[in-house]
Amino acid sequence: MSDIVNTAVALTALLWAIGQFWWMHWHKGEITLGAPRSYAAIAHQKDDFLLVRLPLVFYNAGAAAIVVQNLRLGLEQNGRKSPLLHFNQTVSKLDVEQEGDWATQFPVRGREAVPLICEFLRKPRESFVFTAGDCDAVLEGKFDQDGSWRVLVKFKLYTPGSYLSTLNSNRTLIAYDNDPDRER
Repeated sequence: MSDIVNTAVALTALLWAIGQFWWMHWHKGEITLGAPRSYAAIAHQKDDFLLVRLPLVFYNAGAAAIVVQNLRLGLEQNGRKSPLLHFNQTVSKLDVEQEGDWATQFPVRGREAVPLICEFLRKPRESFVFTAGDCDAVLEGKFDQDGSWRVLVKFKLYTPGSYLSTLNSNRTLIAYDNDPDRER
């Protein structure tokens, strides 16, 4: 009887060790993001485009790397939806007119974070304009070889009346505070 117990304990220990090795080295996690702390945006009236820049941090909770294939952003405010904004480029500063790096796939290694300022663009903007209040935003992504879009994060862009003269203008980008707890 003790041989059976010893064999069972040994097999249990072996299976536990294999499971732990898999979890620590090959486990596919999820990409998680939080709401951006700030943003830059413009619904350019003259050139008819909608542009949003978001500082994002992509975190991979698993052990295996995940490749972000593509991103897109949807906005909705007061029942009006924007056309989908496509991942256009990454830039080094939020509110400076600059040439960035064209949008490309990027890996997020296991248990690591990748900070990026991502630019999303739609031309024509299909008459979308920002209004005072909260603008609901949904960021979606495609990962690895999966061809379907998955929601990464839903958040609000805070667009008080004081922001509107530059958000809906022909001016250049300006960075805005997106902290919901800050006094407005």
